[in-house]
Amino acid sequence: MAMTAGAGAVGPERHWERIFQWPILSYVTLVVTLWLGVYANSHSAELLAGLGDLSPRNAIAWRAVAFWSTALIVALTSVLSQVASSRDRSRVDRLRKAAEEELKAAITKSQQARESAEIRLSEQLAANEESSREAVSRQLELTTKLQDETTRLAQLVRTMPPETTLPLVADFLTVALQELLDVVFKLLAPDENTSTDDVDPSELIDRAIRRILGCIAGLVRGFEGYREDAVYHANLALYVGVGRIHAMDKAEQTALWQRMRFSKAPEDDLLRGGGVLSIERRLSASTEAEVDVAPEDDGLEPLVFPIPVVGRRELRGDKSRTLVLPGAPMAFCTAGQQEWIAFGSPDLLFEWCNERGAYDEQVLLKMREYFYNDPIGRTVQSFACVSIDSLDADDRDPIAVLNIHCNVPHMFKARQPAQHLVPLLQPFNSILAHLLGYRETVQGV
Repeated sequence: MAMTAGAGAVGPERHWERIFQWPILSYVTLVVTLWLGVYANSHSAELLAGLGDLSPRNAIAWRAVAFWSTALIVALTSVLSQVASSRDRSRVDRLRKAAEEELKAAITKSQQARESAEIRLSEQLAANEESSREAVSRQLELTTKLQDETTRLAQLVRTMPPETTLPLVADFLTVALQELLDVVFKLLAPDENTSTDDVDPSELIDRAIRRILGCIAGLVRGFEGYREDAVYHANLALYVGVGRIHAMDKAEQTALWQRMRFSKAPEDDLLRGGGVLSIERRLSASTEAEVDVAPEDDGLEPLVFPIPVVGRRELRGDKSRTLVLPGAPMAFCTAGQQEWIAFGSPDLLFEWCNERGAYDEQVLLKMREYFYNDPIGRTVQSFACVSIDSLDADDRDPIAVLNIHCNVPHMFKARQPAQHLVPLLQPFNSILAHLLGYRETVQGV
């Protein structure tokens, strides 16, 4: 804008410069200069002589004056043209320099603007990147929460018992309470109409226990959704302490250690261990029979499991490996620490043994033989165990262990569903504890 205004505005004092820049004036000056040169060459003597006499009648003198005047004008015109041209060149130089400076300034401004734009763009990109990272982080967090919630809901749905479970609990619990009351009324508080002459107290209690075990097996079957071809078994492994073992005669001790199938030195384990768990066939039931009938589980092998003293200390000290056998012995030794011991298949059982067990190789071979080749052992495809605490506050050891096993693998499908079943079984366990206490009283144990 400034350059254009300076070039277009021409003041009066510069008009003469514009005049002397006319092209036609240059042509006229050139022609006159040539003429003067030719004329001066032809009449040089007259021009010089005529200047001496300037009278009006002296034509030569006036021609000389005209010649020299014209020459002077031409010379002056040439000088002024040179001056105007020089000044014009100076002005052009100034304009060019001004234009160059303005161009440089424009380029500098453009570069600064570009750098500023790049900085702003970088800042914007950084802000966008940070915002994107935050958005991605929030999205990942929300996705993780959604996945966790989905997993939780899926686990809840998968482990939720069928809708008939609670009515089933009510029905079976009514049966269990009736059995307990029947034992109490007939043995502990008989009235005048009750005759105990023909009643075997031990058999009465054992039958009540079998009916309750049948209720527990039926409850698990209902909790499992009545799986096709699945048969559920429930039994009790009674704890026999070291004092009672040493008080037995030799025949009773022999009968016990001969049932210790999973032991390298059964007699030593019996006499020098921390007691045993004895599975009693008369305290067993299965879903193959009706609850009211309450027969013994004929397909049950009455095993005896040793409780190693060292193994119990290991478990209480949370050691990585143990001598305590998985299942009923483990449930007994971890009473109060965990509610349930469960294995979904023999393969999972032996995987645990390899990771946590410190068992002799002979013991592992006997266990494999039982679970994979024995006709009875092969029906134990999954099992779960929970301890039953004694009602005697001075007795720190459980009175027994409740064992539940099934002829199909993955009972409860996972450990978590078993934990849901534990609260439902608690009333039954309490009734069993009372009946076992009455049983010991009747037998004088």
